[in-house]
Amino acid sequence: MSEIEISTAKAHIFGNDNPGATRSIFPTFQETLLATAEKHASKGIGILDRTGRRANRKSYPEILEGVRDAAGRWRSLGVEKGDRILLCLPTSWEFIEAWLGAICIGAYPAAIAPAMGGLTSGSNFADRLEKYRSVIGATRLCTNSRMVQDLRDQYADTLGAIAFSPDELLSQDIGDRSFVTAEPGELAFLQFTSGSTGMPRAVQIRHGMATHNANAIDEGLGFRFGKPINEWAELHSAWLPMHHDMGLIGCLLMALSKGFELSLMNPTTFLARPLRYLETAHGKRTIMSGPNFGYQFCVDRLTPDDVKGLDLSQTMAVTGSEMIRPETMAAF
Repeated sequence: MSEIEISTAKAHIFGNDNPGATRSIFPTFQETLLATAEKHASKGIGILDRTGRRANRKSYPEILEGVRDAAGRWRSLGVEKGDRILLCLPTSWEFIEAWLGAICIGAYPAAIAPAMGGLTSGSNFADRLEKYRSVIGATRLCTNSRMVQDLRDQYADTLGAIAFSPDELLSQDIGDRSFVTAEPGELAFLQFTSGSTGMPRAVQIRHGMATHNANAIDEGLGFRFGKPINEWAELHSAWLPMHHDMGLIGCLLMALSKGFELSLMNPTTFLARPLRYLETAHGKRTIMSGPNFGYQFCVDRLTPDDVKGLDLSQTMAVTGSEMIRPETMAAF
């Protein structure tokens, strides 16, 4: 779907008060999903398994149908427009479809780092969950089955009362699958700050802001080629988690907005098998995204013999989200 041209007098969300100019308001998530499914029907997203070799891939039309189903299940669960939802899940179709489905019915999802198993003795994970819940006033928490059971056993009247697993969401009847109508200036989702210096804060991300950012990345990366990067790249390969800004916005949302073929690897698989990640880019025009740490990890873990025969000559390595060290990139 093309950008919607309107006068800047009406485009206050972008802060341009020049009455003589025009301004592009970028589409909502709903419009983006519909347009990408139509224009890029042969493209899609693949999520690699733990071995890093096999991918569970869905085309963009299939993704659209999965998001519609998730929207219907959220409604059957009683979620309404304006509800806040915590998603504590790894990179998976359960996360992607639940996150997008919530946005498309007007709820506000917020992604947090996934739990590894359940609560253990001395664990402060429940305290962390309660902190995130209280910040946004979440009425639902979706996390793994073991964590859900532990929360119901130990915090039945608080976190346990709002917790449910992806399987429980999938078991809901698929009710009304329609998307609500949204405007570019409306709130789409919440993104937590790191909380490293105190209480985490939830940044309010609006539809037009998010899709504008994805388009800006596309144009910025393509500057050296004289065209948007989606017209150059055959693949975008990433291992960053979905609660991470670069993973969620720079990888997932950029692919959804521009119709990229996207390969997603769980961080645990990358840490166990970094060579598998590099192999996804072999011989293809590929964008690889990650923080400085990821490139240094490859340098430290892999030898010249490990990468012998690996063709990354057409790869664009994108780095950010933390201090960038020239010596790391030179070594990589």
